[in-house]
Amino acid sequence: MTQNSPIGSSARRGSSRRAAKSPAYRAELRRLAPYEAVARELIKIRLEAGLTQDALAQQMGTTSSAISRLESGHVSTSISTLMKVANACGRQLTISFSPIDPPSTQGKTPRAAQPKKVAN
Repeated sequence: MTQNSPIGSSARRGSSRRAAKSPAYRAELRRLAPYEAVARELIKIRLEAGLTQDALAQQMGTTSSAISRLESGHVSTSISTLMKVANACGRQLTISFSPIDPPSTQGKTPRAAQPKKVAN
């Protein structure tokens, strides 16, 4: 038997429940996904460099609250800022593009793959 936390559910479980109930919440999660991916990478390289948010902020000439916002995954940032983070962490910023996964067709044949009707 699984015991529930005395302070409620985890953030992940709470988010899953909200996503199941709200199309608007799901849309917002999709909108924020790229920012959260960047935030996870920023946190990863900062920790690998052995820096706190305060130390990274000092090296970049900004505030720890600005670093916190970047790492929240809820804000867009500039390439210039990403270059400063990379530099402060002893890294080089590399940007690449990859193909987009095709949207789910939910069992339907994509329009381009459907056979064309031939007139008799």
